[in-house]
Amino acid sequence: MGKLVVREVIGTTSASTPDKAKPFLDELCDAIDSKRTTSVDFSGLSTITTAFLNNSIGRLYSLYDVKKLNEYIKLESSSLTPFQREKVQMVMQNTKQKLSQEEIKGEID
Repeated sequence: MGKLVVREVIGTTSASTPDKAKPFLDELCDAIDSKRTTSVDFSGLSTITTAFLNNSIGRLYSLYDVKKLNEYIKLESSSLTPFQREKVQMVMQNTKQKLSQEEIKGEID
């Protein structure tokens, strides 16, 4: 299993802006496309914003199905503070809910 250290990918301890999310998203997509199981390590990050998470982890849900994400991407929850873990979970739940609502709307329209 490969390991992806977010701090090393973005080159800073502050995962705060959407533009910082792009290289992280690219690495995640590369791992999935290469069918390489990857563990994501968030250690050493002082800040993780929802803007960063929405433009990285949140975007994955619009690019890949949940089964594929669960198969290849493993988030190391132990590398997150409790507050950071809540943000990650919130972004994942909101993204899943938004996608489900769009699917329902598409079936109705």
